[in-house]
Amino acid sequence: GVSGVLIARCAVDNFPAASILVESKYGYPDPRAAAYLVQQLDRLIGLKVDTKDLIKEAGRIEARMKNLLVEMKRHKDTYQEAESELPMFG
Repeated sequence: GVSGVLIARCAVDNFPAASILVESKYGYPDPRAAAYLVQQLDRLIGLKVDTKDLIKEAGRIEARMKNLLVEMKRHKDTYQEAESELPMFG
């Protein structure tokens, strides 16, 4: 990915660099993962960054994703009903 390309380019240019990655949920922003990374950096090097806003945003995104999944399931069920009942979908 992009991180690998950047690190490789730094190596070619003899530019000291490091890439710090954290596991995140795919497909959407993951502020909880970002907060975890910042907290670990704080623990290791005393970064001193407040992560409360990231955690709040994580809660909002997770709630939104949960609602979207419920909606997707509802629409899927509705589509499957229509598919089985209406000849044009069969």
